[in-house]
Amino acid sequence: MILKVITCLSMTFMIFLAEFTGEKEIIFPEIAALAMGSILAPKFAWKVNKTSMIFYIFICAVFGTLISCFLQLPLWLKLFFAYFVGQTVFLFSKTTLAPMISAIVLPVMIGTTGAFYPFIAFALTFFTVIVRLLLEKFDLKQKETFDKNIIGKNDILRAILRQISVLPVLYFAVKYNVKFLAAPPLLVAFTELSGKNIPFKQCFKIIFFITLCAFFGAVFRIVFLKAQIPVFHLTFAAILTSVFTVFTANKMKMYLPPAAAMSMLAMLVDEKTVIIYPFAAFTGIFILVVISQIISKKIIKNG
Repeated sequence: MILKVITCLSMTFMIFLAEFTGEKEIIFPEIAALAMGSILAPKFAWKVNKTSMIFYIFICAVFGTLISCFLQLPLWLKLFFAYFVGQTVFLFSKTTLAPMISAIVLPVMIGTTGAFYPFIAFALTFFTVIVRLLLEKFDLKQKETFDKNIIGKNDILRAILRQISVLPVLYFAVKYNVKFLAAPPLLVAFTELSGKNIPFKQCFKIIFFITLCAFFGAVFRIVFLKAQIPVFHLTFAAILTSVFTVFTANKMKMYLPPAAAMSMLAMLVDEKTVIIYPFAAFTGIFILVVISQIISKKIIKNG
């Protein structure tokens, strides 16, 4: 129970800070993913040491902010370039910490223009690492060691195929104003899943779980908007969203970090379009799961 409570608090603390300070850039949904993968999940979700986790999230947040501020291109091309840089850092990091891709794509997608975002990403990731270390100290989590992830030709081929495949998705999402069809956590899921040959039934569960988490976020966001609570309506929405997300993850035995991030990303969606957010999430993850499995099966077949 204590791990569930700590995960929920880790997921919602940033929402409270954002409302308390009036700084929406404090909302960094990928912290929900890091919390699920490092606190709630039975095993640490990635091959990465804790120092590297902080470093790569921070450096990708810096790159994302720079791209958002200084690259003068149409949004879909900026997102395409951000994903390319994210994949490059991801490959050469020799880790499996795919959430770093969300850290670089998110500021581009929401149009971040200040230097505040990278420091928030750093601080919240550092906070998550400290929580994990405390859990290990008090024997609530086991210490884990990791070998560096070896990069092979298939990893590079996957990256190239992902980059090509994601271009029409980004273009469509921006052109038709449904940019969360290519939400950063979905790109993270796409990156992770393209390296795995997943059974059809498991693919369906992944699509369902991510869509459900997006639905939780959207529904509670709408409920508390309609309730017209004068203060902390996002925090109340986030608390209930985190509880339902954590409960569902435990019930389904599915500790999928991008799903947690999708639940908190709903707190950043524009109030006028939050109602279509779950539908965008479903469409996006469905398309990306199908593409990821085509990539995976092609490489495994040829490998």
